[in-house]
Amino acid sequence: MSKIEFKGQNVAPFTAWLKRFSIFSSKDLGLLIEIDTQTEEFIAKNYSSDRSIVKMSSISFADLELTTKNRPINKRIKVGIYDISKIQRTLAQFSDEFDLSVNYAKSVDDEGTENLAGTSILIKDEILKAGWECSSLSIFSYISDEIFKNVISNLEEESVASFDLKKEDRERIMTLCDLDKEYGKMSFKVKDKIIYARSKSFELQLGIIDHSDLHFPITKKQFSKIDSENYHVETGSTRMVLESTDSNTVVVIGKLDENEWDDEKDIDLG
Repeated sequence: MSKIEFKGQNVAPFTAWLKRFSIFSSKDLGLLIEIDTQTEEFIAKNYSSDRSIVKMSSISFADLELTTKNRPINKRIKVGIYDISKIQRTLAQFSDEFDLSVNYAKSVDDEGTENLAGTSILIKDEILKAGWECSSLSIFSYISDEIFKNVISNLEEESVASFDLKKEDRERIMTLCDLDKEYGKMSFKVKDKIIYARSKSFELQLGIIDHSDLHFPITKKQFSKIDSENYHVETGSTRMVLESTDSNTVVVIGKLDENEWDDEKDIDLG
């Protein structure tokens, strides 16, 4: 059994990063975190239960205010978490300065690939100690960096239009969607080179783009999984890729079937 040890100065950055995934993770899905000791970052990729939205986010040890107390081999450690919210609530009980340890061991998957798999997580400060067992890697559908970059988020062959989504516009759309909860769909649509976010009861201008035709329907539930940040958005024929300009986070949203979109239900907004 081996372990990687960290000295932490503030639990808030770690709990905030975990929150990116807890908003759409369930106990059935959990979360697979990779600790990259070479690039000194935490990396995670996850998806909704219907796989209509995939999220990738990474954060450096420095941004987490973590320093390593020991240096293991330069290979990623895969840590399976069953219940993110439980860890978040536990982390909130700790003071600003804490020690974090991840125990891990070598494991071999069904394809014969050797991994470093987390076995347990321990955290302590001067007055409190807590720990969790890690989930088996076998329960996770692993998404490699290459698959995410070259397949899931790659729009090189089908890029249709691009625009910027400001944080304040994201917040406004969330409020407007919340005011009309009974209708679960929304879309991004271009009219006269103006990009709109629209639903049954609202139509919000987002800006001018160099494109004259776009209708990209999604569900409000999908949109609610986007973190409160600024994004550069690329749309394709079947998916939308939102790349945060505030963090190293990418969200991919699958397009709603056009046959499920019913414009006749919209209120005439003139």
